[in-house]
Amino acid sequence: MELITLLSLLSLNLFYIPYIVYINDGHPLHSISDSWYLLKSHNQEHLFTLYCFLLCIGLVFLTSLHPLFFFSGTCFAFVGVSTEFKDTKWITDEIHYISALIGIVSSLIGLWIITSPLPLIIFIIGSLLIYYFKKESNTHIFWIELLAITLILWTLFLS
Repeated sequence: MELITLLSLLSLNLFYIPYIVYINDGHPLHSISDSWYLLKSHNQEHLFTLYCFLLCIGLVFLTSLHPLFFFSGTCFAFVGVSTEFKDTKWITDEIHYISALIGIVSSLIGLWIITSPLPLIIFIIGSLLIYYFKKESNTHIFWIELLAITLILWTLFLS
């Protein structure tokens, strides 16, 4: 069950991320969450919410590995839901960003507990390097989010 879940999550990312880059004329966005606005211009904004919900469901199925994955998955559901309330600014700013941060951090801590601190160390070093090299292009958040999701999923898959 865990292997099928992980393969499904990896496949989800292998399709969603290239798709949003493709419809953005081959350029990364400021963040993965900004794909909601891009998709809205194509009447497909619910794909972002679906993406977040599928991440949520996948991580919740991995709760047997550590309870933090349930918490992380729930946070990703909040990220997806908050986009449906774009007219209410505080929900978008507070819930969206805090949920994304907590979802990523709780997954990385869960990985630390069940494997090693290496994914967290790679994430911290990688994030600093990405920030340094991509800040000017204003795509650093996209690449940091992609690094986090990739590290989480591949570490789970390989462990």
